[in-house]
Amino acid sequence: MSDHIYSWLLSPENADLEEQFRCQGVPLTTLLAGPFMALFANILDVETCLSILDLVILMKREVLLLIVKNVLTE
Repeated sequence: MSDHIYSWLLSPENADLEEQFRCQGVPLTTLLAGPFMALFANILDVETCLSILDLVILMKREVLLLIVKNVLTE
């Protein structure tokens, strides 16, 4: 999945974001691990967690990619 996100980062409209990742010097896989491990931690309200869980069940990988892209661009 990190390969897909990296390909997305290489698009011209995400050049600034990709540069930020590159400047950090940390592998993308490492940077993405935290958000996935904390997805259902005590940082979101119950309704949001349930909505995300519903989307993950219905859309699987595609929704996880959308979540990562939205988090990175916000």
